[in-house]
Amino acid sequence: MDITSGLCSGFDDKLGSMMGNLDQIKSAMSSPMSMLKEELSKLEGGVASPVGDMEDGLEAVTSAATDSIPSIPDVSDIEDILKDCSILQGNLLSGLQSPASLISGFLDQAIGIIGDAIGSVLDLLGDLLEAPAAFLINQINNLLEGFGLGSLLAELDGLFNCLDSVCGTDVSGDIDQVNGILDALNLDEVGKFDITKITDGMNIPTDVIKNVTTLADTIKEETAKSKEGLTDVGKSMSDGLDKIIDANIDSETTEELVTVVEAEKQNAINQKNNLKSFFT
Repeated sequence: MDITSGLCSGFDDKLGSMMGNLDQIKSAMSSPMSMLKEELSKLEGGVASPVGDMEDGLEAVTSAATDSIPSIPDVSDIEDILKDCSILQGNLLSGLQSPASLISGFLDQAIGIIGDAIGSVLDLLGDLLEAPAAFLINQINNLLEGFGLGSLLAELDGLFNCLDSVCGTDVSGDIDQVNGILDALNLDEVGKFDITKITDGMNIPTDVIKNVTTLADTIKEETAKSKEGLTDVGKSMSDGLDKIIDANIDSETTEELVTVVEAEKQNAINQKNNLKSFFT
């Protein structure tokens, strides 16, 4: 087998795997897309929400996202937690793995709180005709991002190019299959949801569609800002731990650490010398 045959065989296997993944994404997205189409059908012939109500709704989303970001704790607050929690005491160096994991757990929980906070706004937007569809669009975009569909499509595009140019494989059928899945899920060529596809042929006023899109975009943007805020909180907590470590490692501990390191180095030298004597 020459190198080209080997590569093309690998490309074929890769293509089969990726197309299988794409089919799984299509199946997983079928239900939320149907739910969205049902919500959009309720907007046919409807009247767009008044400008003032839309502005209030957008402000509610922004406020919910902002309020969900926890305050950045002071270093002393973190230190108090370590002092008050017995399982984190004892050997400081090994025990500090636990506070680090606590920070990770805290941030994971906080991200969930952000989602819940913004999701709860839907109850406050009951008067906005466009709200349910906008929230579904946001959920669909989150799912698509979680599936990594954009990366999958980009990789498929490159694979099709190699199969065509290097292997001489006719990939037109596979390309048609990919485009068919994108159309079925109302997505553009890079895997992003396209509201114009799903509303094509539906009698939904342009200003109503604009309100749906604006609200969905605001939910996405404010959620992203909240997660950025959480990154700052996490960095602050991590910096606080570093300061606590520096403050609590005294000279005696440092000397002990140096002694251990030197012992390990000497052990490595001894092992190397033993190997030399074995082979001479």
